[in-house]
Amino acid sequence: MLLRNPVGLGLVLLVFLLFGCLQFESETVSKGPIKVGVILPLSGNGAVYGEWGKNALEIAKDEINGKGGINGRPIKLIFEDGKFNAQESVNAYNKLRRLDNVSYVITMGSSPAVAISPLANWDGVIQMDFSATTSAYRSKNDFTFRTAPKAEQFGVDTANWFVNHEQNEVNVLYINNDQGISIFNAFKDAYESAGGTIAGMESFEQDGFDFRTVIQKAVRDKDHYVFLIGHLKESGLVVRQMNEMGYFNPIFSHVYSVEGSDFLESARAFQNTIVYLAPVFDPRKNSAAVAYNESYQNRFGVDAEYFGTFAFDALNVLSVALSECENPIDTNCVKNELFQTADYPGLTGTISFDEFGDRQVDLALKTVKNGEFILYSEQ
Repeated sequence: MLLRNPVGLGLVLLVFLLFGCLQFESETVSKGPIKVGVILPLSGNGAVYGEWGKNALEIAKDEINGKGGINGRPIKLIFEDGKFNAQESVNAYNKLRRLDNVSYVITMGSSPAVAISPLANWDGVIQMDFSATTSAYRSKNDFTFRTAPKAEQFGVDTANWFVNHEQNEVNVLYINNDQGISIFNAFKDAYESAGGTIAGMESFEQDGFDFRTVIQKAVRDKDHYVFLIGHLKESGLVVRQMNEMGYFNPIFSHVYSVEGSDFLESARAFQNTIVYLAPVFDPRKNSAAVAYNESYQNRFGVDAEYFGTFAFDALNVLSVALSECENPIDTNCVKNELFQTADYPGLTGTISFDEFGDRQVDLALKTVKNGEFILYSEQ
């Protein structure tokens, strides 16, 4: 009968073909890689941070996939250059969503994170940032998380240090971006509430080169501490130009401003004492850190630095949440699993997310001595 009705035969064959294709596609998707978009500065002044983050994420991905991936499915990282710029990062996010159809993004930096977060929340995409400090990224019970310290922690801990050391008057220079403004505001509130006085304060522009005018306005004397909040290259130039102008004030800062070769190259020889807050990461004293550093050395030929450890932890804690969900594309399930994270043993310390997707990070005091970044107590 079918032979006498070629149209009917064609329809039946078409149904079988469509069913087979859909079944094949479903099986392929269910066994295919889990795609994670990564938006980093791979060019421009922030490229050194991006390189550190990319290297750490590659190590984390290889370790996860080497252990079977996520319930048998490998993780695939798709890198995009956000150029440490909010709009460029949004463009990268839109590409990752529209062309690569990712359900997870790892971001880096306060301004990019803040720009992407409303899009990620609208799309139901998990956003895991590993360096944003700004309070503007902080939102409750949604799809955004971070492994980095919050601005409030840097600001309040700095204020407490000044008060405890009877530094009742300080000068402040801070970078004019989301990170710098958030850390400065947190510091100002805590320090002034404790009776401290900010004698002079000025902001400077990201990617700037000549900071002499803001230094002259902000640094009112040559004795009191200067609280410096910036990025590596800009902070190094500020210190160098302070020295050229005869300002050898002691400097208090944080790790994003100081700990990296870009700072040393920009600052050159300087006479200031520099004390700064940094996460606790010592590849010589912790077995997990030792193993990570060995992997980093074997792959990239240099010692690991602190910055990438937050990226390493970001992908690992995300992978744990993914493995707990039957459907790894169910971002609501993954979100709920992330909120239930308690005392995950990361390289940057234990990780427990609060209702804002934030965590507390153990910080230590460090200093710069003979071109080395060492614990302040080791002097």
